[in-house]
Amino acid sequence: MKFILLILIAFFLHPQAPTEESGKDEWKLEKDKNNIKIWTRKIGDSGIKSFKAIVIYDASVSQLASVLNDVEAYPEWMSDVEATKILKEISENERYYYLLVNAPWPLSNRDNVVHFKLDNEL
Repeated sequence: MKFILLILIAFFLHPQAPTEESGKDEWKLEKDKNNIKIWTRKIGDSGIKSFKAIVIYDASVSQLASVLNDVEAYPEWMSDVEATKILKEISENERYYYLLVNAPWPLSNRDNVVHFKLDNEL
């Protein structure tokens, strides 16, 4: 059975001045490879960039939940994730966690606090 996982996250990137052609409110497809599609868009003039990813997996909901709920294992399979730490466990499928992401030079690594809630109802 195939399921689609949709992820929306705002990342703080280096400030970039938006141009008139940039279509600030429109999603731009950045990657389409191996059943992974990633779109990005700028959030106003703030230098914050959002991304949206859709991934198609041939797995059950319980298999996906098992992988996503294992926060400590994220550095093993998430690109550029150096460290994770659960800050507050609300329930089996909801928590706040810390994520340290390695940023390319000349940027500093990025600290993120994520509110994660897994809901299998779409």
